[in-house]
Amino acid sequence: MKISALGLGCMGMSESDRDISFKQSVEVINKAISFGINFFDSSDSYGMGANEELLGKVFKNRRPDFVIATKFGFVYGPKGNICGINGNPEYVKKACEQSLKRLNTDYIDIYYMHRIDRSIPLEETVGAMSRLVEEGKIKAIGFCEISKESLKKVNSIFPVSALQSEYSIWSRDIEEDIIPECRKNKISVIPYSPLGKGFLAGAINSWDNISNKDKRKNLPRFKRDNLSKNLSKLKLLKEASLDLNCSVAQLSLAWLNSRGDDIIPIPGTVSTQHLEENVKSLELKVDNETLGLIDEIYFDISGDRLDPFGMKFINM
Repeated sequence: MKISALGLGCMGMSESDRDISFKQSVEVINKAISFGINFFDSSDSYGMGANEELLGKVFKNRRPDFVIATKFGFVYGPKGNICGINGNPEYVKKACEQSLKRLNTDYIDIYYMHRIDRSIPLEETVGAMSRLVEEGKIKAIGFCEISKESLKKVNSIFPVSALQSEYSIWSRDIEEDIIPECRKNKISVIPYSPLGKGFLAGAINSWDNISNKDKRKNLPRFKRDNLSKNLSKLKLLKEASLDLNCSVAQLSLAWLNSRGDDIIPIPGTVSTQHLEENVKSLELKVDNETLGLIDEIYFDISGDRLDPFGMKFINM
């Protein structure tokens, strides 16, 4: 399948501390299409299925023209909190059927497992996913935040097409062994949060300005002391972006674009203005001197990228 060099992460359209209307979401999606974006990323967990329903309505009569990725695996408690992961084969099939119904389609292009379920042998989970491919319900399988060892095991059972992980200027842990393993097996890397959950877009300038409803306030990198240190690094990045006559967000995406054609970022936005800014990053060429400067600035980030609970499910 042919995918645009930039995708659109759709989570924020259904999970946000702001009230995002259906009309606004459709406007952003259609604007993305006008820019040549054909790759849209969702999950059965975004808005508890609402995000898939949104895409199902938007792409109802033009499904073949677009690549839709969605995910399964997270199990939620009565208060909407993640309480576990389910890789049981019966659940895999059930989750896929429900996603197909919400997406109003008879196939999913890329079907990811959110995280590895250690209570179920990988062979069983991957076997269930492979049967979905054989049945034509999904075209390709993918995994999120998976370790090199698990990726090798999964790929020996059934070919993995895509690996999704947080990857950006300030989240680079997958460079050491995950990206090389992906390239060895021709697996595309799909970075989510390529703008550091908005930090690299300049959305956060102080701890006091983060709303108490904002989930980022609970993340280590956004805690007061860590944020202060990280903002000092952002200041240096801003200076580099001024030299290139671009925004920090554009420089951050251009940095990712420079990593290789097999890396396809999926920045999320609910703003047509930010979307246009993101797309223009594809025109930006970053010289080796600036790339080296970025490496020097962001060699040491203060704080983990997720809270302790979230970090338990990373690199499994």
